Formats: sequence, structure tokens, C-alpha cells
Amino acid sequence: MALLLRSKVRVYCALRCIFLLASSCLSISLAGCANSCFVVNSNPPTGTVNIKVSDSPPSCTATTSTGAVRVLAHVVSPCSSCSGADQVRHIFISLRGIALREPASVPGNADEVSSNWQEFLLELGSQPLQVDLMNSPGDLSAQQPSGIGPAALQQLGQAHAIPAGTYRQLRLLFVPNQPGPNDASLEKNACGTGFNCVVLKDGRVLPFAFDGAAPELHVSSGSLAGGSLLVLPDTTANLVLDFHMSWILSHSDAEGVRLVPALSTTASLSSQSHE
Repeated sequence: MALLLRSKVRVYCALRCIFLLASSCLSISLAGCANSCFVVNSNPPTGTVNIKVSDSPPSCTATTSTGAVRVLAHVVSPCSSCSGADQVRHIFISLRGIALREPASVPGNADEVSSNWQEFLLELGSQPLQVDLMNSPGDLSAQQPSGIGPAALQQLGQAHAIPAGTYRQLRLLFVPNQPGPNDASLEKNACGTGFNCVVLKDGRVLPFAFDGAAPELHVSSGSLAGGSLLVLPDTTANLVLDFHMSWILSHSDAEGVRLVPALSTTASLSSQSHE
């Protein structure tokens, strides 16, 4: 009788250990997102149980959907009232960066707002691009939206993938007139002095005026078609930059009051197609 009772106690203890072990393994595997591997070795004669746990790389990380964006640019009415020697012949801009930004997920989160710019055309950082917005490029009819003549748009670089989402700000960075020692420079500069300029019919070269010390343009939702730019997953879209040239008064001790050219930009996203 004593032998039978001892055997039942051993069976009960073994079953209890197995149940507790299974429960702990289940809870651990759930907490580990199915990333843990358990190896159990049982040695009944000695009553010992060895457990080996190893971690594998995470397999449940969410993937980020992306959409491709190509940049097209043109100038809108450079100077319809200019005549004679004041007619605009060339508008040169030198770009060193283009970026879009989504609104912060938490309103007022300054750290998030300052860090969520999505840069594309990354090659501009090391190889700035100078473009004549008045130049007539080749046939881009297969790449641009309907309603705009193929000679009016120029493609800037290649299409680049960015996270899909709704973007409400656009930033354009231009090469400064006096680049720093660490700034990338252009191999050829059509402006001569400075890197962003207007060339008039009589050969005069006038540099663009920018607000602030850094030559850049920030395009807010008020200047975006529909108030935002929606990049859909697995599509290719055209980001069309409409540059508007105007004349503003500028004052300096050396030259007094004079008219200088200035740039502003509106943008739209169109011609989306599935890849």
C-alpha cells in the first residue's frame, strides 16, 4: 500500500510540474511575441528538469508602406509685364535638398516636429543640381499631369520612395551664395556670382532674395493643392513645383533701394499610378 501511494504522489508531482512549466512557457512566449525558443530536458530518476531559453530576432515588426515620388518643376509667368531689355531669359535655381513633413502625431510635440522630415533626392546633398526653369527639356509627356505642356516641366532627379502618408509641409533648400567649407559646390555655375539668379535679355544677372540667412523656401498647407500631399502605398506620383517669380524692394548702403527678384512656390501631387 505504501509503495502504491508513493507512486501516485510521484505521478501527481510530475503532472503538476508539467502543467506549471507549460503555463510559464505559454506566458513567456506570449510576452516575447513568439520570439523565444524553449528546450526542456527531463531526468526522472534524479527529479531534475533543465530548461534552455534562447531569443531569435523579432519577427512581428510592422512594415512601413512606401510610395514613389518624382519631382517636376516649372516657372509660372516669370514676368509678363517685362519688356525690352528687362525680359527674363533664364531663371537658375540650385537645389541641395527637398523634404516633406507629416504633422506631429501628438500636437505640440516640438521634438517630433523637428525630426520627421522625409528627405528625398538624397543625392542633392553631395551633388547639388542647378536648373534653368526657363529651359525647354525633352518630351516629358509620359511623366507629367495632363493640362501642362511637356516643355513647361523639368524632372529633377529620379523617383524616390518615401513612407506613405499625408504630408502638410514642403521644404526646398538652395545652395547659398557663399557656401561654407563643408558645403557641396557645383562644377558649373551659370550665375557667375551666387547660385540662384535671373538673367535678363540684356545680360544682366540678378541674384534672388530669400527671407532669412539660409536660402530656402518653406511651403505650408495653404500653398499645397487641397491643403496636403497624399502619398499612397505602392504608387508613383508626380510632385509638381510651381515656381512664381516676383519683384521686391531691397535696400543696401552700397546700392540704395532697388528691385530684386524673389521666388515663391506652390505644389501639388498628381498622376498617381500603381507600380
